[in-house]
Amino acid sequence: MDANYWQTGFGPTNVELHRLSAGLDLGDVAWVAEHGQQVGAEELPVERRVTHMIDVARALSYLAKDTEALDLLLNAERQAPALVRHSASVREMVKDMHRRSPVTGGSRSSELLAFAQRCRAVA
Repeated sequence: MDANYWQTGFGPTNVELHRLSAGLDLGDVAWVAEHGQQVGAEELPVERRVTHMIDVARALSYLAKDTEALDLLLNAERQAPALVRHSASVREMVKDMHRRSPVTGGSRSSELLAFAQRCRAVA
């Protein structure tokens, strides 16, 4: 059973988030992208939830599922703006997503550009 003793976020959900993070580090990107979105981490501290969202967004980004990755990152930014905007991994991910985005307009490109500027991923 999950609990948050002394702000540890200890429990099976946090163990699963660590398993997913390790899977990402080991290159099992498709597994993380598929399973990461199914984990309900609502009861964990916001920092832990947001870190998990960043991990899943990274997996989606590696698979060039940039729309889904951006949606997750924007949700994470709403919950913990500073944690997202000052993350080196987010900055690198957003640079790659920005390079892959279409050159011509569209609301998604504008949304990605605005987010990239907030993260200082682009000038």
